[in-house]
Parts: sequence; structure tokens; C-alpha cells
Amino acid sequence: MNIFKSLIVLFFTMLSSSAFSGEWSIASKVLVTYAHSSSGGYGVFQLENMTINPNTCTSPMYYVVSKVNNSVFDEVYSMLLAAHLSEKKVQVWIAGCSPHNHPEIQHARLVE
Repeated sequence: MNIFKSLIVLFFTMLSSSAFSGEWSIASKVLVTYAHSSSGGYGVFQLENMTINPNTCTSPMYYVVSKVNNSVFDEVYSMLLAAHLSEKKVQVWIAGCSPHNHPEIQHARLVE
């Protein structure tokens, strides 16, 4: 019986970690910034290096931050806009896909 319980715990541990998988991008400059009104509002960004796509979204040409799904939307959008205007590099934490299948930005940080 203990083996059965161990297998169940292992299964759910593996399942839950993959459901919340994400990854930091490589430090990059922001090349494109725009606001989009679809699905409650998005900030749409294109970075120099767009290789991070941990959830294999089907439209990885832009990263987006959701106004509806991200409690720090204003902070992330402002930081990425400021980085774009000042030509500073950023890293973004990508996890999940938007309704349009773009990788979603959950967090952002300025880097040197």
C-alpha cells in the first residue's frame, strides 16, 4: 500500500510542477511595444532574443502581459516601456500562453 501512495504523490508532484512551468528570458532590449485591446487588454512586446517559450505557444513572435490575468500589469508594462525608451536590457519570466497563443509575461526585471 505504501508503494501505491508513493506513486500517487509522485504523479501529482510531476503534474503540478509542469502546470506552472516558466522560465526567465535572456537579457534583451525591447524592440517593439504596443497596447492591444483584445481579451481585456494586453501589453505586447518584442525583444531582441525571443527564444524562451516554455509552454510551446504557437505564436511566439511576441510576448504579452495580460491586464486581466496579471496583478502587476501596470508595473510590468511601465518597466518594459521605460526599458524600451531608454534602451536598457530586461529579463521577463514567461509562463503560459495568451488566448492568441503568445507566450505570457508574468514578471519583469531590468538588468545591466
